[in-house]
Amino acid sequence: MANEFASGKHAWAICDRCGFRYKYSRLKPETYLGKKTGIRVCPKCLDPEHPQDRLPEALARMGADAIGLRDPRPEEKASRELDGDQNWYERMVQREGGFSF
Repeated sequence: MANEFASGKHAWAICDRCGFRYKYSRLKPETYLGKKTGIRVCPKCLDPEHPQDRLPEALARMGADAIGLRDPRPEEKASRELDGDQNWYERMVQREGGFSF
């Protein structure tokens, strides 16, 4: 079975981003998230994929930890310390003699 397409070793093409003429073999396909976008760009215009572009996929594969807890409960000691200081504002006003605005 013969090859359906020519090799392009003598062909010229235009970069889809900057518009300059390059040999067809020098133009590279642009990809986003591992898929070709259909744009062929020169080596100067080629933006390599950044590793963080694939971060959501990587986190989904790893099974990322949940960030927050549903209905969290404070420790018993911390709870008692907060409960004993519920009237801090009234005590401060009495001690300072009130506030004037």
